[in-house]
Amino acid sequence: TGLNGCTGVTRNPWNKDHQSGGSSGGSAVAVSLGIVPFALGSDTGDSVRKPASFCGIVGFKPTWGRISRFGLFPFAPSLDHVAYFTRTVKDSAYVLEALAGVDYEGSKHMEKIVAANLKMNFTFNEVKEYSKNINLDVKGKKIAIIKEISDLMTNEELKNSFENIKNELINSDAIVE
Repeated sequence: TGLNGCTGVTRNPWNKDHQSGGSSGGSAVAVSLGIVPFALGSDTGDSVRKPASFCGIVGFKPTWGRISRFGLFPFAPSLDHVAYFTRTVKDSAYVLEALAGVDYEGSKHMEKIVAANLKMNFTFNEVKEYSKNINLDVKGKKIAIIKEISDLMTNEELKNSFENIKNELINSDAIVE
């Protein structure tokens, strides 16, 4: 929760009246303030993604097996992932390139051994150069706006900012639905 840190409550670095958002909030604060370029966290339900959103940074929870969970103390084994924080999407791609790979201690590796013994084909997704696929061109990209959520915005400043971003996307030829 960020309430029981050894130095006190972990606060949002941009608004001290707010908490940092969760159990990996200290890592989010360290990245947000530029103390470190990235930080790891464990994400079960939203323990990385939520603090990232609160602190204005990128929180990334990979798909199952993309990053080894070896050494992670699981809260809910089927949901726990090693996840991380960065300041930019490009930095996130670089971190994924460094952390991704075969989990030799996990269940996927055991499946590969069993498949090999049974003479079956079994392949792992190779680690791609994710950073090479990042560009800022949104032309033709589909952007979904969930009306049931956007209609709940009551803060005028937030609504105006949201509308400005939506208009920028439309003017950049993104498909906004």
